Amino acid sequence: MIFDFSNGGSIMQMNGNMGMDNDGNLHVSVGDNCSMDMNNGELHFTSSWGKNKSSLNNIDDFDDDF
Repeated sequence: MIFDFSNGGSIMQMNGNMGMDNDGNLHVSVGDNCSMDMNNGELHFTSSWGKNKSSLNNIDDFDDDF
C-alpha cells in the first residue's frame, strides 16, 4: 500500500508501476515518491512504490512443494 500525501488517501499497487487510489483513479509511478493521476494528469507525492512488483508476476512467490 502506498500513502498519497497529496490527498491523504492511499494507492494500491497493482502491477509494476501502476496503481489505483481510493476513488478508483488509475495512477502511474513517475518516480520513487511521485505518481500521476491518469484521469486528470495531476502529480501526487507518495510514499515509496518499492521494488517489489506484483506477486502474481513472480513465479518465485508460489510454493513448489505441491
